Amino acid sequence: MPKIFLPMKVVLARKDLDYRLDPNAGGETKIFEPVTQELRKKYSSEVASLRKEFSASFAEHPTIPAVAKVLLKPEAGAKSYRPGTLFNSETCPIIGVEGPSELLVSVSSEGLRALAYEIEQGQTKKHQANISTLNRLLAFKAKDALEGYSPEYIAKTAKRKNAPIRIRLFRHGVDAVDKLIEQEFKAVARSEALPDLEAVDYGDDVTVYAVKSVTTKSIKALAAFVGTQSIGLFPEFRLVRTAANIVGKLDERRFPSFDPAKEYGLVGVIDSGTDPTNRRLQEYVARRDVVVKTQHDFNHGSFVAGLIANSRALNGADNRFPRAQSRVVDVVAIDASGQISEYDLITVIENAVRDHSDVRVWNLSLGQATPCSDARFSLLACKLDSIAKKRNVLFVIAAGNYETPPLRTWPPENLGENDRICPPADSVRGLTVGSIAHISNQSSCVGIDEPSGFSRRGPAPHFYIKPEVSHYGGNCDETGDCLQCGVVSTDGHGNLAENIGTSFAAPHISNIAANIYRELEPEGNLSPAYVKGLIAHSAFLRSGCPDALDVRYKGFGSPGDVSEILNCTQSSATVIFHAELTDRHFFEKHQFPMPSSLVIPNKGLRAEVFMTLAYDPPTDARFGMEYCRTNLTASLGTVMKNNETGKEVYNPQLRPAPKDVTRGGEARMVSEGFKWSPLKFYYRAFTAGPICKNWRLHLEILNRDGFRCKEPQKLVLLLTIRDPEGKANVYNEMVTEMEKLSWGAQDLRLASRIRVRRRS
Repeated sequence: MPKIFLPMKVVLARKDLDYRLDPNAGGETKIFEPVTQELRKKYSSEVASLRKEFSASFAEHPTIPAVAKVLLKPEAGAKSYRPGTLFNSETCPIIGVEGPSELLVSVSSEGLRALAYEIEQGQTKKHQANISTLNRLLAFKAKDALEGYSPEYIAKTAKRKNAPIRIRLFRHGVDAVDKLIEQEFKAVARSEALPDLEAVDYGDDVTVYAVKSVTTKSIKALAAFVGTQSIGLFPEFRLVRTAANIVGKLDERRFPSFDPAKEYGLVGVIDSGTDPTNRRLQEYVARRDVVVKTQHDFNHGSFVAGLIANSRALNGADNRFPRAQSRVVDVVAIDASGQISEYDLITVIENAVRDHSDVRVWNLSLGQATPCSDARFSLLACKLDSIAKKRNVLFVIAAGNYETPPLRTWPPENLGENDRICPPADSVRGLTVGSIAHISNQSSCVGIDEPSGFSRRGPAPHFYIKPEVSHYGGNCDETGDCLQCGVVSTDGHGNLAENIGTSFAAPHISNIAANIYRELEPEGNLSPAYVKGLIAHSAFLRSGCPDALDVRYKGFGSPGDVSEILNCTQSSATVIFHAELTDRHFFEKHQFPMPSSLVIPNKGLRAEVFMTLAYDPPTDARFGMEYCRTNLTASLGTVMKNNETGKEVYNPQLRPAPKDVTRGGEARMVSEGFKWSPLKFYYRAFTAGPICKNWRLHLEILNRDGFRCKEPQKLVLLLTIRDPEGKANVYNEMVTEMEKLSWGAQDLRLASRIRVRRRS
C-alpha cells in the first residue's frame, strides 16, 4: 500500500515571544597552576628571546609585525580559558590558530615590551589565569612557513611542472597592516628578480599569491619574510577511477528520452565533460561550457552526468536509486590526464558559478590525494565556502577514494589517517558524500548497505562530521575489481558501463538536492544549509541512530526520494523551525506539544524523536581548526518545578547523535560531540519516557573568543516525532496542538502540490 504523504509544517520564530536574554552568558576563570615569580620570570624570559629573535626583522621592516606561536597547556584549549587579557590589541593580539593548543599572535617591539610587563606585573585573577594557561612562546620561522618541505624540492618541482608556487601571507586583522605586508612582500620578490606575481582570490580572509620562475634562493628569501605564513606548491586534484566495464548499449529502457513536459532539476557538473556524440545523454545537457579545448576524455564526466539524468533506469529500475531526474550544465574543465591544478581549478569554479547563476547545485566528483589535516581546513575548501556564501549555492563533493590494495572490508581495519577524506571534501558549507554498496557477492569487500571498501572516512578537521550522507557508489573485491558489482551509467563512447567510486555516489545526492530546490521554489530563496539539512535529516530518519563507526564512514546514511524528504506521514510528523540567534540571546518554544497518543498508560512515553540542526556559520581561515566562528546547539526537554526552591528546572531529554557527549572536558566535547560543527543531530528512543505535559524546545548560540557575529545567525531545525509502531495519529495531534498554541505553523509549500491544486 503506497504511503499517504502529508505536508511538513513550517514555524517561523516570533520576535517578541520566542527570544530571551541569556542570564548565564560568560565563561569561567580557572587557574591551571600556581603563578609564582619563577613562572612569571620564565615567560618574561621567553618574551625577551622573541624580541632578540625578531630584532633584525624589526630593523629591516619597522612597520611590519612578526608572528609568534603561543603554545597552551592541552587542558586549556577551551574558549573560556583563552588568554585574551595577556594577548590583546595593546600587547600582541591573537591573529590565528594553528592547532588545538597553538595560537598565532602579532608581535612588534613595543607590543612585546607591553606583554612582558603584563606577565611580570599583572596581579588580577584573569592575569593569573591567563599566565597559567601558557606552555611555550616561540617565534614563527621560515621552517614553519615551509611546512616540512625543503626550498630545493619546491623549486625543483615547480620548474619540472612549469608551474607557479603558492605563497600565503599572514593577515593581522588590520587593513593598514595587511596592505603594508603585501607591499613589503612585493618588494622582497622584486629584490629576488620575481616580478611575475599574481594575487589569487581565496576569499576575504586569505591573502595568496602565485609566484612563477622561483629558485631555491628566492624561496629561502620569501620563506624568511615575516609576512609569509606558508609557501609551497599548488595541490593537484584528479578524477578518481576512470576505467569502466562495458555491459551493453544505451536504449530507451535504460536511458529514457528527455521529456519537455516534465519538470527537472538542474545540476552543474565540473568534470571532464560529456560525450558530445551521445545523443541520449546530450538531451539532458542544458548548456555546455568548454574550458579545456583539446585532449578530451569524456568517460568520467559522462558517467557522472548519466547518473544525474537517469540513475534509476540505468540501474535496472532499482527503487533504491533516486526517482528524481535532473539536467546538467556541463563544464568541461579537466583534460585527458584527469588532473587539474588548484591554481586553475579555482578560476574554473569561480567563473562557472558566476556565469551559470541559475544553477544552485554543483557536483564536484574530484579530490586531492593527500588526506585532510586536523589543524586546518584546506584552502580550496575555504574557497568553496567563500563562493557558496557569495553565490548562495551548494557544492556536493565526493568523499574521495582510497585505492591502495587490499581495500578495506567491514567492520574496518585501522588504516590510520591513510583512508581519511581528502580536500575539498572538508568544505564546511559543502555536502560531502560517501559510498555504500548496493550489491555484494562472495568476493566483494563489504555487504549491501555497508560502506564501500574504497570510500574514504571522516572526520573533517576539528572532528566535523564528514561525510554527512552516503549513496550507492558500487562494491568491489580487495583489488578494486568491480565486475557485476558497480553502479551502471554511460561511458564516454555511448556504452552502458559499470564503475565504482565516491565520484558516482555524489551525483545521486546532487540530483536529489537540485530537485529539492525545484520543489521548494515557492518557499523563496533557500539557503544551502536548509537543503543540506533536509537531505541529512531524511538520512537520519531512515538510519535510526547510527553508531559512531558508521557515521565516520557513511555519515548518517542515505536519504529517501524527494517526495519522502519533503513530506510527513500520519505516524511521523516533522516540523521545520526557522530562527535567528544573536549574541547572549536564546530561542525557546514553551509548552512544546508532545503528542498524548504516544503516552502508554502506566508505562510512559513511547516515541522516537529526531532533531537535525543546520546553519552556515561565519568563517575565518586565519583561525585554522577554529574556522567556524559560531556554535549553535539545540535541546528538547521537560520542565519541572523544584518543590524546595519553587524554581523551574529544565532537563534536556535528547542526546547528541551518534552518542551522548554532554559529559567530559572540551576535548571530548569536540571529538565526540562534533562541537562547533554546523550540522548537528539529536535523538532518543523513548520506551518508558517522562509523563510530563510541560516540554520545551531550546536553541542557543556561542561565539568564539573575541568574535562577535555582525549579523543574526540564521538556522533551520528539523524536528520529527515518530511512533515506533507506525500506528498513532501523531501528525493530526501535532497540527491541532500547534494551532492551539498559535504558533502560526504553515504547510511547506511544494511546487508539485501547487500545480495539482491549480489543475483541480
